[in-house]
Amino acid sequence: MANTEKDTRAGDERNDIFITLNTLYGGLELVIDKAALNDMELLDDLVAVDRKDALAISRIYDRVLTRDQKKRLYDNLRDPESGRVTVESAFMALREIFDKIGEAGKN
Repeated sequence: MANTEKDTRAGDERNDIFITLNTLYGGLELVIDKAALNDMELLDDLVAVDRKDALAISRIYDRVLTRDQKKRLYDNLRDPESGRVTVESAFMALREIFDKIGEAGKN
Protein backbone atom coordinates (compact mmCIF):
# COMPACT_ATOMS: atom_id res chain seq x y z
CA MET A 1 0.00 0.00 0.00
CA ALA A 2 1.29 3.45 -0.90
CA ASN A 3 2.38 5.95 1.70
CA THR A 4 -0.38 8.58 1.52
CA GLU A 5 0.08 10.38 4.83
CA LYS A 6 0.16 14.15 4.77
CA ASP A 7 3.68 15.49 4.27
CA THR A 8 4.91 17.14 7.46
CA ARG A 9 8.20 18.00 9.14
CA ALA A 10 6.61 17.43 12.54
CA GLY A 11 7.11 13.67 12.46
CA ASP A 12 8.26 11.42 15.26
CA GLU A 13 12.05 11.60 14.94
CA ARG A 14 12.43 8.04 16.20
CA ASN A 15 10.33 6.75 13.30
CA ASP A 16 11.32 9.19 10.55
CA ILE A 17 14.46 9.72 8.54
CA PHE A 18 15.05 13.33 7.50
CA ILE A 19 17.13 13.72 4.34
CA THR A 20 18.07 16.60 2.05
CA LEU A 21 18.87 15.87 -1.58
CA ASN A 22 21.74 17.77 -3.19
CA THR A 23 21.43 21.05 -5.05
CA LEU A 24 20.69 19.25 -8.35
CA TYR A 25 17.25 18.66 -6.83
CA GLY A 26 17.00 22.12 -5.27
CA GLY A 27 18.05 21.00 -1.79
CA LEU A 28 14.74 19.17 -1.54
CA GLU A 29 13.96 17.97 1.99
CA LEU A 30 12.16 14.64 2.43
CA VAL A 31 10.85 12.77 5.45
CA ILE A 32 10.96 8.99 5.11
CA ASP A 33 8.97 6.82 7.50
CA LYS A 34 11.30 4.05 8.72
CA ALA A 35 8.37 1.62 8.74
CA ALA A 36 7.97 2.10 4.98
CA LEU A 37 11.46 0.65 4.52
CA ASN A 38 10.59 -2.60 6.30
CA ASP A 39 8.49 -3.87 3.37
CA MET A 40 9.11 -7.02 1.38
CA GLU A 41 7.35 -5.58 -1.67
CA LEU A 42 9.71 -2.60 -1.52
CA LEU A 43 12.61 -5.04 -1.58
CA ASP A 44 11.03 -6.80 -4.57
CA ASP A 45 10.76 -3.45 -6.38
CA LEU A 46 14.39 -2.57 -5.56
CA VAL A 47 15.47 -5.91 -7.06
CA ALA A 48 13.31 -5.17 -10.12
CA VAL A 49 15.08 -1.81 -10.61
CA ASP A 50 18.42 -3.59 -10.33
CA ARG A 51 17.21 -5.88 -13.12
CA LYS A 52 16.50 -2.82 -15.28
CA ASP A 53 12.72 -2.71 -14.72
CA ALA A 54 12.17 1.05 -14.91
CA LEU A 55 8.48 0.69 -13.99
CA ALA A 56 9.52 -0.28 -10.47
CA ILE A 57 10.98 3.21 -9.86
CA SER A 58 7.53 4.76 -9.63
CA ARG A 59 6.28 1.98 -7.35
CA ILE A 60 9.24 2.58 -5.02
CA TYR A 61 8.47 6.29 -4.85
CA ASP A 62 4.85 5.44 -4.01
CA ARG A 63 6.02 3.18 -1.19
CA VAL A 64 8.47 5.57 0.50
CA LEU A 65 7.26 9.10 -0.31
CA THR A 66 4.02 10.90 0.35
CA ARG A 67 2.08 12.14 -2.68
CA ASP A 68 3.24 15.67 -1.96
CA GLN A 69 6.88 14.62 -1.67
CA LYS A 70 6.70 12.67 -4.94
CA LYS A 71 5.15 15.66 -6.72
CA ARG A 72 7.78 18.04 -5.34
CA LEU A 73 10.55 15.64 -6.35
CA TYR A 74 9.16 15.26 -9.88
CA ASP A 75 8.77 19.04 -10.17
CA ASN A 76 12.44 19.41 -9.20
CA LEU A 77 13.46 16.78 -11.76
CA ARG A 78 11.24 18.10 -14.56
CA ASP A 79 13.09 19.25 -17.68
CA PRO A 80 12.13 22.91 -18.18
CA GLU A 81 12.08 22.60 -21.98
CA SER A 82 10.16 19.35 -22.43
CA GLY A 83 8.20 19.36 -19.17
CA ARG A 84 9.10 15.70 -18.71
CA VAL A 85 10.74 13.82 -15.87
CA THR A 86 13.21 11.46 -17.46
CA VAL A 87 13.63 7.90 -16.25
CA GLU A 88 17.35 8.59 -15.87
CA SER A 89 16.80 11.58 -13.56
CA ALA A 90 14.20 9.65 -11.52
CA PHE A 91 16.66 6.75 -11.16
CA MET A 92 19.52 9.04 -10.11
CA ALA A 93 17.30 10.71 -7.49
CA LEU A 94 16.18 7.31 -6.22
CA ARG A 95 19.80 6.25 -5.86
CA GLU A 96 20.58 9.42 -3.91
CA ILE A 97 17.54 8.94 -1.65
CA PHE A 98 18.66 5.45 -0.69
CA ASP A 99 22.28 6.56 -0.29
CA LYS A 100 21.07 9.27 2.15
CA ILE A 101 18.87 6.76 3.97
CA GLY A 102 21.93 4.52 4.35
CA GLU A 103 24.01 7.41 5.67
CA ALA A 104 21.30 8.32 8.16
CA GLY A 105 21.19 4.72 9.36
CA LYS A 106 24.90 4.83 10.17
CA ASN A 107 24.46 7.81 12.49
